[in-house]
Amino acid sequence: MLMLVCGDVIRPDLAWMLTRTHKHLAPVMAEVRDPEGFTRLAQLAESGPASARGEATMAATRIAMLLTCKGGSIASITVGDCVELVDTLRRVHVRGGQRKVDFYLRLQALGVFPDDAPATIRAFGLAVGRLSIEELVDRYPIRCRAVRDLIVDYLRERQPSLDYTSLDAVSRTSIWTSPIGLRKSRAAGRRG
Repeated sequence: MLMLVCGDVIRPDLAWMLTRTHKHLAPVMAEVRDPEGFTRLAQLAESGPASARGEATMAATRIAMLLTCKGGSIASITVGDCVELVDTLRRVHVRGGQRKVDFYLRLQALGVFPDDAPATIRAFGLAVGRLSIEELVDRYPIRCRAVRDLIVDYLRERQPSLDYTSLDAVSRTSIWTSPIGLRKSRAAGRRG
């Protein structure tokens, strides 16, 4: 499968790619598809601090994912491709903070984007727009309707005192720490 995606024989969906681990994707993509582009990316990583090597590896993997799903080389990645990746990262709940979007800064540093491209990924922070409370909760697979409705009611009560970013953070925390939230809904999913 790795050789098929790196050879641009098949192009999987971004959401599917983000739910898999890809330890060898970037090195094989560098060897098979775009040796020059990945060499430039590695040189950029080497010029940075040694403590940022983990971020460089993750960025290379994100860039390799874009090539896997979109085709082409690093030089052909567009700002729109990055927006789509950021939106998909949010949709499939990939964690990682700044590390998950560092790929954009590295592409910017390589001069891949036009001069008028936003300097940082923060310009895409609300690329998907503001979600309603129901949409914030429905990002998670809560099968028990009563639990889902309880969390929606809780967030609606908290909404007047929170900005959107805080509301989003509380929605994530409420769902993951709820004693009956995802654990109960996952158990119901295994039975059903």
